[in-house]
Amino acid sequence: MCTPIEINVDAAFISNNGAAGAIARDHNGMFLGCVTGTFDSTSSLLAESLACKLGVELGIRFGLTKVIIEGDALNVTAAVLGNVSDIPWSIRSVILEVRELSNSFTDINFVSVPKSANNGTFVMPTCCSVWPYPVVMLLCTTKWMSLSDDESCTGFTETSKIKHLTEGHEQLKPLLSEGWEYIFKGAGQVFHGGVDEVRLAVSKYCKKYGYTVAKVKNDRLRFTGKCGRNAECPWYLHCIPIDTAKSVFAIKEFNGEHKCGGAYKLKDPPVKKKLIKHLFKDQIQSNPSIKPNDMVAQVKSCYGIDIKYHHAYKGKETSKAEIYGDDRLFICFAACMEGYRFIRPMLYCDATFLNGRFKGTLMAATGFFLFAYALVPGEDIEGWEWFIENLQHCIESRPITFIIDRHEGLKQSIPKYFPNSYHSYCFHHLKNNLPIKKSHEKYKQVQDLFHKAASCYSVDKYESTLNEMCIIGCSWVSKYIRNIYPKHWENAFSVGCRYGTHSSTIAESFNNWILPERDMPPAALVNEIRIKIMRMSAERRELGRNYSNSFTPIYKSLLKSHVDIGRPWSVTESALLWFESFSHTYAPAIRPIPNYDSPEAYEPEERVLPGIPRPPPGRPPKKRIRGAYEKERRPMKYSNCKKIGNHNKATCRVLMLE
Repeated sequence: MCTPIEINVDAAFISNNGAAGAIARDHNGMFLGCVTGTFDSTSSLLAESLACKLGVELGIRFGLTKVIIEGDALNVTAAVLGNVSDIPWSIRSVILEVRELSNSFTDINFVSVPKSANNGTFVMPTCCSVWPYPVVMLLCTTKWMSLSDDESCTGFTETSKIKHLTEGHEQLKPLLSEGWEYIFKGAGQVFHGGVDEVRLAVSKYCKKYGYTVAKVKNDRLRFTGKCGRNAECPWYLHCIPIDTAKSVFAIKEFNGEHKCGGAYKLKDPPVKKKLIKHLFKDQIQSNPSIKPNDMVAQVKSCYGIDIKYHHAYKGKETSKAEIYGDDRLFICFAACMEGYRFIRPMLYCDATFLNGRFKGTLMAATGFFLFAYALVPGEDIEGWEWFIENLQHCIESRPITFIIDRHEGLKQSIPKYFPNSYHSYCFHHLKNNLPIKKSHEKYKQVQDLFHKAASCYSVDKYESTLNEMCIIGCSWVSKYIRNIYPKHWENAFSVGCRYGTHSSTIAESFNNWILPERDMPPAALVNEIRIKIMRMSAERRELGRNYSNSFTPIYKSLLKSHVDIGRPWSVTESALLWFESFSHTYAPAIRPIPNYDSPEAYEPEERVLPGIPRPPPGRPPKKRIRGAYEKERRPMKYSNCKKIGNHNKATCRVLMLE
């Protein structure tokens, strides 16, 4: 019977440079072979983990079936043998690869030994770490010996080579993707990451073999895949959850036989960004500035996979979003939440793009004042749903009337998070988006009829107005209007209270209010908006204290005009005076943020990275490809800013001189 081979592993770590070594000995302690290598490392724990993986790869390289991996790093051994959830993030990807490679052995044990019993292995990485040349792998072995009279083990061959980073040498280091073709063992195999882990295993299988897998069922409750090349191919995989939390999946049925002949095509299967995220997550966590080009080269050299630049870029951004959180910031001051209880329950939701270096979008919910705002990468369905979800926690349970611009994200998220509220479409957005050009001869008539239809208080007048639009020959516009739910914009069908408001002009006023700040970086922008809110609240708080009557001057004159119009009517006093509402609205104050207890310096892991810029759609206006005969604009020096450029008085960003 074949006796297990002991492989001692150890690592050395010096100033972000690591080295690892592994020595194989038989049961008599006789030297059989060794391997060592250098690499970039951010911690001694990561170096010890790579040493453990190096020892496992040494056993695989020479076809061993029974091995004992011995090392002096107790935490690495505990991570290999323990639960996945207990593995530190900095070494999780390495430990998971060790576990995956361990399936190549019929018997493998991981043992932690004292450092005194591991001195022979410690010398190798220590010497390698001070070696001045970029050694990748040093392999020296002796002739394999028969360990028993009745059965011998296949193993080492005589070789003694040093692998340098020079062209033309034989690569001795095994690819990290070895074993991906056998990633599916059969029925009963468990995936502790749930369906995401199954999808990742399928991606590895496809990249290694060249096959394609068609997903028949792919959700949180099951995963079913079959051969994507030929429907008659018997290859089949079916996985189901085996726990109530749906976090552990197991293979229920599996047939690994292919009869389609679809492997090893010249064109590689598409690369998933989740696979790149899995391969580089720990490396990105320790080195967020890694370049996508370096990732492309590393995937090719370590895994033998060709990927494009955009694959590495998207995988890196996905990893950064999972590690550091997404690039979104939601702000709602307690003073705004308290003051909102005393004004009419209306919010105007809109978004505006930023012009600074990091771009992005500013989302805002505005009432009589700015209630809440957020910085997001772009205006999309996911961004609006995240904004409305956070907004839900800042508003009391009373029904709210939202004025929106028909963005799909708002239309989906408001009924989801505010089921008892009502949302109305901005009249100006509807009118400007009617399917008729301004050059059309009936444009003015259609605009007037649409305004009339939106203002009707009876269904008959509404239908009559749309029929009149068909009579003048614009039936397609009438059809377009009928497809818009009338309860969200027409008075006759309105189910909520809009307080006489039909457009989101307040939201547009807010966009103009912060126009100078839109060129600032995110941190400065957030701070300037806070200062603006504080100044506005302080001014209106002082203004409210000077009022001697029960109403503000504007509403006092407005009430007087209505009283004059309705003198024949019976007028009663409102239960809540506007003076009380105005005073209570701006009574809470936003306090300055103290900085006396702030640290002088922050650790690298505590720093907030700048947002990930998302390129806007369309061609950049400043990088337009000019025609062959197009003349360059002559640069001019403007007298106000004293700068040379192609701007004028209207577009100059510098304040006018006195």
